[in-house]
Amino acid sequence: MIAPGTMEGSTIIERIEGKTFHHSTTANHSSFIDNDVVFTVKEIPHETYERVGNNLVHRPISISFDEALSGFMFNVIHVDGRVLRVQCDEVITPTTEYILEGEGMPMQMGMKKNDNKVFFFLTSLIGKGHGYMSFTFNIIFPSIITGQISLDVDVRHLHSKKEKASCPIQ
Repeated sequence: MIAPGTMEGSTIIERIEGKTFHHSTTANHSSFIDNDVVFTVKEIPHETYERVGNNLVHRPISISFDEALSGFMFNVIHVDGRVLRVQCDEVITPTTEYILEGEGMPMQMGMKKNDNKVFFFLTSLIGKGHGYMSFTFNIIFPSIITGQISLDVDVRHLHSKKEKASCPIQ
């Protein structure tokens, strides 16, 4: 079984699950020899998310100029099938990145190769813990401004300087 969160390039070995056909010409008989089955994980690209380590980066979400200033709520479908309802109450700029801690991929215990040295690492206790999910936004600005624009904006949002923020999940 491939555990959730297993990274691309990971090797999975199923001990003595395979058979190799062996024919002996000297003894004139055939037999099967027990062998290991070795898999190397290859990730299939997802249409909505990009995996970066244990984190999930959502494709940019389009929002209106009004939503960028006054806040909004949106739903996302997680890779595990759950629907997350996210409330964003801060001013969104073109460089804002919202982070949902613990909504990325499950962290695994394993080995990491770095500069030809192999390190064992435990990224979470007893296989628990997840990376984060991040969102960026494509703000759709009005193409024409005629007369006076009236926006229902809470002025406390106009003073927000955060470029990274956490969104609560409803």
